[in-house]
Amino acid sequence: MSGDPLGQVRLGRLKLRWCQSCNLPILDEGKCGTCGGPTVKVNLTPPGDIRPARRVDIQRVHRLADEQFGPGAGRALVPDEESVVVLNKAPADDRMDEVIMESAVIATMRYDPLSGWHLLPRIGGANRMAKVATSGVVQISEDAVPFIEGGASVLAPGVVAASLDIGSGDQVMVIDHEGKAIAVGVARMLGKEMVEEDHGICVKVRHHRRKGDAMPDPGLQGTWDDVIAANEAHMERMIDKGKRFVLRVAEEEGLPVAVSFSGGKDSLALLLVVLEAGLNPPVVFVDTGIELPETVEHVHDVARRHDLELIIEETEHDFVELSAVFGPPSRDYRWCCKTQKLGPVARALNNRFPGGMVTFIGQRRYESGPRSRSGAVWRNPWVPGQVGASPIQEWTAMHVWLYLRMRNEESNPWYDLGLERIGCYTCPASDLADLKLVEEHYPGYARWRTFLEEWAEASGHDERWVELGMWRFHNVPKSLQEMAPGAAEATEGLAPTFQLTFEMDVRAEEADGAFVARGSFDRELDMARVAELLTILGETRSDGEAGQVVVGEGEVIAQRDGTLVARGETGKITADLLERARQLVVRAELCVGCGVCVPRCPTGALATVEKRVRVDQDTCIHCGSCFGPCAVVDFPPVSVMVDRG
Repeated sequence: MSGDPLGQVRLGRLKLRWCQSCNLPILDEGKCGTCGGPTVKVNLTPPGDIRPARRVDIQRVHRLADEQFGPGAGRALVPDEESVVVLNKAPADDRMDEVIMESAVIATMRYDPLSGWHLLPRIGGANRMAKVATSGVVQISEDAVPFIEGGASVLAPGVVAASLDIGSGDQVMVIDHEGKAIAVGVARMLGKEMVEEDHGICVKVRHHRRKGDAMPDPGLQGTWDDVIAANEAHMERMIDKGKRFVLRVAEEEGLPVAVSFSGGKDSLALLLVVLEAGLNPPVVFVDTGIELPETVEHVHDVARRHDLELIIEETEHDFVELSAVFGPPSRDYRWCCKTQKLGPVARALNNRFPGGMVTFIGQRRYESGPRSRSGAVWRNPWVPGQVGASPIQEWTAMHVWLYLRMRNEESNPWYDLGLERIGCYTCPASDLADLKLVEEHYPGYARWRTFLEEWAEASGHDERWVELGMWRFHNVPKSLQEMAPGAAEATEGLAPTFQLTFEMDVRAEEADGAFVARGSFDRELDMARVAELLTILGETRSDGEAGQVVVGEGEVIAQRDGTLVARGETGKITADLLERARQLVVRAELCVGCGVCVPRCPTGALATVEKRVRVDQDTCIHCGSCFGPCAVVDFPPVSVMVDRG
C-alpha cells in the first residue's frame, strides 16, 4: 500500500459479519446461512482483507499470551488450535493482524522490527485472560474505576497491586477489585514503582471498558466445517459469478486463454474457478530464480493433479547478479518484476500466443491500491497482446481459503509455516516478519543476506539497514528511521556502475527556423551498439573518423563523446525525437536482455542474444512499436534536466 503505512486504506466494502446465535463468521450476508437469524457487522480496520487463522497463527497467539501474561493465558484467550478465529491484516509499520472471535477483535498481533512479535489485547481478550494471568497485571482501586472508564490513564495513587515483572513499555492489562479487565495499555513504570510511587502515570491506556459494557462469556464454539455450511450459499453465488465472468471475457475477447499460476492461494482459487467454468487452459508459471523450492514443486503437483499443460518459462538472469547492477529492489523501485517475471512472461506468451491471449490472473482488490484501481479486466503495458482478467477481484482472502477448503484443495506448504503471502522470497513488498520467517526456514536466503550485507558495507550503511529491512525502501519511512537513527544514511555512497546523466536543451535555430534539441551523456558511448539501436528510428550511417552516427538526413546525430542532437519542424516534435533517441542510447548502453520489448516488434527484428537485445537491421521497418516500458529506461538512476530556453 502506498502512502502513510498507518493510514486506513479503503479498497472495498468491509465484508465480515457474525452470527451471534451460531457464533460463526458470515461473509457479506445479513442473515446466517445456518439458522437464518440476523448477523452483526464486525468493526474492522480497513482494508479488511480477512482470512482464517491457521494452526500456526493460533500457536503464535498462545505463545505470545503465555510469555506476556503467564502460563495458560494463551488458551484462556483462544481455546485450541482448531478454534474459529479470523485474522484481519491492518496497516502498520510492518505487520499487524487483528484477532477476531465472538464477533469482536479480542487482540492484535504486531510485529516490531526491533523486538519481534507482541500481543496487544483488547478489553474482551484481556477479560478472557484475567482469571489466569500472573504477569502483566495492574489492579486499581474501586474509586479509580470511573476515571479509567472515562478514558483516563492509570495514575500511581490508584494502583493497588502490580506484577513485579512489568517493565516500562510492556503491554499490560488493568483489572478492577473483582478481577475483571477494565483497560489495556502500555506500562510507563516498572511494576514495583507503580505500587511504591505516589504520583505519575503508570499505564498509558489504549482501550478501556465503558460504564455499562457487557462482558459476555465465550459462546458455543463452532468448527470451520460449520463456517463453510453457514456461508455455502454465499460462496456458491460468488463462484458462479466468477465462472460467468470467465466465460463472458473469453467470449468477448475471442482470444486463446491461459492461466497465470504463481503457486499461491489466489492463483490456485482462480484456477479452480476457470476449471469449473468448463475451460481447460494451459497454466503458465515463471520461475524467476528466486522462488521457494516448495513453490515450484507445488506448481508441478497442481498441474499433475488437474491434468493440465504446464508452460514453464525460466528467467535468463541471476537476480543477485542483476542486483549488483541495479541495486537492491525496493517497493518504489521494483525493477526485478520486469527482468525476472514480465520479460519471461512476455516471451512465453508471445511464443505460444503471437496473436494475443486472455490471461486469467488471481488478482484481488483487497491486496493493494493499484490492484483495487485496475478493475477486473486490464491490459498490461509490459506484456503486449495480453488481456489480464480476474474473476476473484472482489474476493477477500477469507473467500479464497473457504473455497479451497470446500474443494479439498491442497495449498502451498509455506502457508502452514506462517507465511502470509507466497512469491519471490526476496520481494521488497514483503513484510519483514515474512522475510525473517523465510530466512529461518530456507537456507538459500543466506546468499541474498550476504549480498545485502556487502552492499551495505560498500555504500556506508550500518548493519541495521539490513536487519530492519530498510533496503526495501528507496525513501525509508520516517517511522522506520526513528527506530534506528542514521541507519538509512549512506556515509560513503555507492556509485552505480552504469550511471548516466543527461542534459537536454531545446530551442529554435535562427538560420533556417528549424528546431534543434541537444543533450549530452556524461561518458563516451559504445558507437556500434548505439548505431544498432538507433536503427529503430531510421536508416543509420556511421562516420568512424568523426566518431558519430547519423539517422536519416541528420534528424538525429549521436557522437562518441555522449552528445545527442535532434532536428525537427516544431519544438515538441524535436524534443520528442531527442527523447526517443535518448531512450535508445540508454537501451544500447545498459540493456540486460529482459526481452520485454521483443514481442512488440511486428517483424521479428528484435531478439535476445547473450543477455542483450539485438536489432536485425535488414528486417527492422523503423515503426517504433518496440518503444514502451523498459527496465533500464524506467528504473536505473538516469537524470534528465530540461531547459526549454
